[in-house]
Amino acid sequence: MQEEKIANYIGEAVILLTADHLGIGVEMLDIAKEVWHTKRLPDAPLLGHYASAARKAQEAVIAKGLGEQADRLGQVFYMTGEFPKPYEIVRYKDYLTTYVLRDALGDCTNGGVSSRSDSLELFAPHLSFAQVASYCLENGIDVNKAVRLVYRENLDYVHAEPIVDRGKWYMFGGNYLKTSDSRFKDLTGIRYPVPVHDRTEE
Repeated sequence: MQEEKIANYIGEAVILLTADHLGIGVEMLDIAKEVWHTKRLPDAPLLGHYASAARKAQEAVIAKGLGEQADRLGQVFYMTGEFPKPYEIVRYKDYLTTYVLRDALGDCTNGGVSSRSDSLELFAPHLSFAQVASYCLENGIDVNKAVRLVYRENLDYVHAEPIVDRGKWYMFGGNYLKTSDSRFKDLTGIRYPVPVHDRTEE
């Protein structure tokens, strides 16, 4: 029951934060930010006012005809923890379909995205996770089959991470991505398969 309440209040935080992102004045914005970051309930005296603020924000969004846009932005924020900045993503330049190369010894991803699909859409590192998630939702691409390149400059190392559940810490799970498409090197900066960091133990 406690976990269900927390989930509800996190959902209300997303409503308030999304409405604010759309330029709608909302109450309890600082509390919403705190709930989102801590994943904890507001203090008991604030619960009623907090829920009321979320309802008012939702009503204001609908009154302005922004319901569909808010739904998509809310989903993106829930997945990635950020809102997308405008950017026109172009297939083949900004992403490619790649194929999963699996470890012959078995799955070590602990149920990661590369264990559940034979192909994944691989997005460029200059895109934010939010931009990728928004593009996927708009274009009917399964976000659970989308990953984005991450470049660690201090290690001179590139890998791919899932778009979903950005609050988790991902590590290498044993699988790689590759395609025979000659644009793979242009997208990734490397010629060899890209390691997939999709294992999490949380």
